[in-house]
Amino acid sequence: NEKRPNLFIQIAKNVIVDYPEIDFIMVGSNMESHKKYILRSGIIYKGEIKNEKELNSIYIKANVLLITSYREGFPVVVMESMANGVVPIVTNVGGLSEHITNEINGFLIEDERHELFLVEKFTSKIVKLYKDLEFREKMSKTAFKYAKENFDVEVFNNDYKELLLNN
Repeated sequence: NEKRPNLFIQIAKNVIVDYPEIDFIMVGSNMESHKKYILRSGIIYKGEIKNEKELNSIYIKANVLLITSYREGFPVVVMESMANGVVPIVTNVGGLSEHITNEINGFLIEDERHELFLVEKFTSKIVKLYKDLEFREKMSKTAFKYAKENFDVEVFNNDYKELLLNN
């Protein structure tokens, strides 16, 4: 699976060992085959969420978004989460580096073939954000500001209109 849910699960298990007070919520489709393993790992499993209100309630509570994919475009979940001040920690694949500046409005983790290294890198970033509240709040504000300036519907519509008028 290109989303690599096994990595997410391993990262959560890694963090929960030392920080059991941190909650991990897994959202997404096609995870039924992993469900038992997900729940045994201490992860709250939500499955696929199509209800915008329910999704927003998760964003409001969240501090961090993890994307462990080895292939990705630029997922809407990144825009939505950043617009809620959620700090993305993502593998540096696809178009993610076009909007995420490492250690400014999120973390870009270089994709590794050794999954153990990836797990360690993601884990260390989560722990860093958890332990350094000031840093986390600064990144959260920067993510929010970036989303407001770049993903806002009005900004998008104006840019699109400008593009059409100039061509």
